[in-house]
Amino acid sequence: MGVCIPRCYYGWMIFSLKVMLVLACLSLGWSQGDPVETLVKRLSATHGLWINGLSPTLDMPATASPAEVVDQVFQRVSFTEGRIKKHSIVRVSEVTIGDGAPDRYTAVVVDSDQGQKIVLIQYQKTSGWWSRVFHS
Repeated sequence: MGVCIPRCYYGWMIFSLKVMLVLACLSLGWSQGDPVETLVKRLSATHGLWINGLSPTLDMPATASPAEVVDQVFQRVSFTEGRIKKHSIVRVSEVTIGDGAPDRYTAVVVDSDQGQKIVLIQYQKTSGWWSRVFHS
């Protein structure tokens, strides 16, 4: 004689497995998340080492808009695929990177003909606009 298991029990088991799968994916970082937040966390974790390297500085006024600065950045920066020819700004936000003495930057999320990019810019009184482009 077999044991009779109600049909709702199987439904509950399937639901529980789906919930556990979603939680596992989230804990492993398989969710997309916000690309700017992800970049800020990654850069902050380097304790300032990310800033090393060459970055174009632009001789533009402090009043230049993020769109103007990004236009100039893409005129000076080239990627493996060449220069970016088309781009549109998706979002502009102010971010703080670092833990000890954090710095403020403007993060510009851009859709381009070479995929989504995040352009970090910061006006520096002595040298003009500092910039760095990251793949999103």
